[in-house]
Amino acid sequence: MTFVNIFLLEWKHFVRSPYKVIAILFFILASVYGIHNGFILYQTHTKEIAKIEKRVSEERQEFLKKHLAEDFSTKQNNKSRDYTSPYWALRQYSLYHFKKPSPSIVYSIGQSEQFGFYKKITFNSSPYDNDLSEEIANPERLLIGTFDFSFALLFLLPLVLMILAFNIKSNETEQGFMSLIEVQVISKNAWTIARVGFYSFLVLFISYCLIFYGSLLMANFQPIKTAMVPMLLYTFLYILFWSTLFLFIIIKNKNLLSIILQMSFSFILFAFVTPGIVHQLLSINYPVNLMTNLIDVRDQRQELYVQSHDVINSQLKIIYPQIENASIIDDSLKVKSALSQSIPALVNSLKKSNIGVVENEIQSKIDFVNKFNIINPIVFFQNKINAVSETHYDNYQTYRNEIQFLIDKQIEVLIEDIWSGRIVDENRYTDYSKIFTINNGS
Repeated sequence: MTFVNIFLLEWKHFVRSPYKVIAILFFILASVYGIHNGFILYQTHTKEIAKIEKRVSEERQEFLKKHLAEDFSTKQNNKSRDYTSPYWALRQYSLYHFKKPSPSIVYSIGQSEQFGFYKKITFNSSPYDNDLSEEIANPERLLIGTFDFSFALLFLLPLVLMILAFNIKSNETEQGFMSLIEVQVISKNAWTIARVGFYSFLVLFISYCLIFYGSLLMANFQPIKTAMVPMLLYTFLYILFWSTLFLFIIIKNKNLLSIILQMSFSFILFAFVTPGIVHQLLSINYPVNLMTNLIDVRDQRQELYVQSHDVINSQLKIIYPQIENASIIDDSLKVKSALSQSIPALVNSLKKSNIGVVENEIQSKIDFVNKFNIINPIVFFQNKINAVSETHYDNYQTYRNEIQFLIDKQIEVLIEDIWSGRIVDENRYTDYSKIFTINNGS
């Protein structure tokens, strides 16, 4: 009996087994539901970003018309807020940065519901402000609360494969047909491998069809095409892992009950027990603490505002030595005002120092968890799929780095314009949109 004949016979057995057909249909429906959850989230983020971008454009135009029109500055009576001053112009400048969703989010929502995807940026901002996240979550945690395609693939697919393959060989053994089968096939193990291979190929084919289906939901196919290759690869490797494990269990056992128990135990071990043990080890080695409190420098900021100008000047020169040769350096009144308005630069420096402590702690956690990847396959594949979908913690860390870059850029422009005595006019305000830009958009 050839492998082709075994596949054809197994197909007949499959279509005549209602519980196997129902398991496959349930997996397909759950996967389609998960894919549409990702697609809906993609549309929601995209529409919200477009709405904010429109509002930002309107706010900038309104500010220009209200405060920086050519003949309006001479009529402005509010001396406490001179919007031709770099400090007030930048403080009121409408600037947002977005974590634009990748089309491949249809495959895995990942961390996207845990982090904010847009951030209003001022020179007083931080990439760890509460409008992004209330607290720093463990990046290595497998979030199973959100149902998406990756959840169906990682958790439901092994169960489906278990339902499809659990009675291979055991029924024939218990009913005494194995001697007859051995006469017709090359070897008993080859026959078992072929039957398990049939179901592995079946779930692989269905998974690939679902991946292609997800790509068809996107109007623009090109961006998602690059994500499909690694997605197909990780799906193949994941199915290969479970197929090999179940095949080993089937070959080594003859009793149906022992096969079911060992398959169930292996799933529980890798899906729940191992991640739980790793998480407990992580908690022991890195106790939970509200590290975001380190970033809150309100007390230190208040201390800066009561410091003498000489102290502020000395601290500021360490970060921006160029102010010693500033064009306003000989005007004591302007220097005094510039020092007061430059305090956000010192506050930003304090925040960055504390952020470094937080991020080093997080990286240590990531490195610790990665040591267990070889015995923690579900978390490993979840992180890989999240990375493909650009919803991994690292993608949001990149987003935070971009936010910090824009904050630093605002501070840099603030110091440059204040200490050069620049007057913000319509042209300078318009230049801000070019200055505060990152390659992938602002």
